[in-house]
Amino acid sequence: MDDDNADGQRIHRRRLREKYGALYDRLLAELYRHDPVGLNFGTNTDEYDPEVRTILPRLREAESAEDVQWIIHDEFVRWFGDTAGPVERYASAAPNVWQAWQRHLARPEPPRVDAEAQIAAEALLDLLFAGRVVDGVDFGQDLLVRFREDSASSRGVVPRNGQVYLNLGPRWALLPTRPDRLPSGAEQWTMPQIGEQLASLHSLWQDPIGDSMLEALYPHLLIALESGRILVLNGQDERTCWHAGIVTDDGIDPWLVAGPGTMLWLSPPPLVGGSPVRID
Repeated sequence: MDDDNADGQRIHRRRLREKYGALYDRLLAELYRHDPVGLNFGTNTDEYDPEVRTILPRLREAESAEDVQWIIHDEFVRWFGDTAGPVERYASAAPNVWQAWQRHLARPEPPRVDAEAQIAAEALLDLLFAGRVVDGVDFGQDLLVRFREDSASSRGVVPRNGQVYLNLGPRWALLPTRPDRLPSGAEQWTMPQIGEQLASLHSLWQDPIGDSMLEALYPHLLIALESGRILVLNGQDERTCWHAGIVTDDGIDPWLVAGPGTMLWLSPPPLVGGSPVRID
C-alpha cells in the first residue's frame, strides 16, 4: 500500500469515527465476535475495519434487523466473494447491530464548531504559533507554556515585552502521530504524572510548530510539530480547557478560549481585526 493511499484510508477512518462514534466500535466488535469468515485470531481486533467502513453508510437503508443482516452479508460478499458464505451466517450479529443503529439515531446531535468560526480560530492559531518553539513553562492550576520565535515563518504579532503562550488546560497529550479518533469528553482522557508531563514538554524545545487545527465536533486543539508528533488539548470540560494568546509583564491577553462545556471564545486584538465571538 502506498503512502498516499494509506493516508487517505486513515483520514476516511477518522471521519467515519467522528460521524458514527460508538456505533463504529460496536459494529467492529460484533463482526470480530461473530467472525463470519474466520479472521479472529484473538489479538487482531481491528481485522474487520475495512468492512465496517463500507457497512456503516448503508445502515440507513435498513428498516429491520433482517435488513441489517442482508446489508452485512452483501458487503462481505463484495469483500470476500464465495468465502462470505450464506446470508444465514450473519443472523447472529444482525440484531445487536440493529439495536446499536437505533441508539445511534436517537442520540443527541454532538456539538460542532461553526465552519466560519473554525477558519477564524485556525487563522489566529497560525498567527500565534507557526514557526515557534517552547521557551518555558509556568506552574499554576494548569501548565502554561511560553513560546519563542524559531524561524522566519513566525509572525510579528508579539509586543517587545511579551511572548506567545498556551495554557494546556487540565487534559492534554503528546502523541507520536495524529490518532484516528480523539476522546470526546474529559472523562476519556488519562493524564500522566507531572514528571512525565514535564518530560514531554521538554522534548518540544527543539521541535518547531508546523500547523495548528481544531477538531470539527469539539474544540479540541491539535498542534502539529515538524517531527510529525501531535500535541492534543482537550476542548470539552465543565471548566475552561485550553486558552492561548499573548503574555506580558502586565498579564495574559487570551485570543482563544475553549470551554466550559463546548464553547469556543475568539477575542482577536485590533491589530489582526475582528471582534470577540462566542461559539457554542
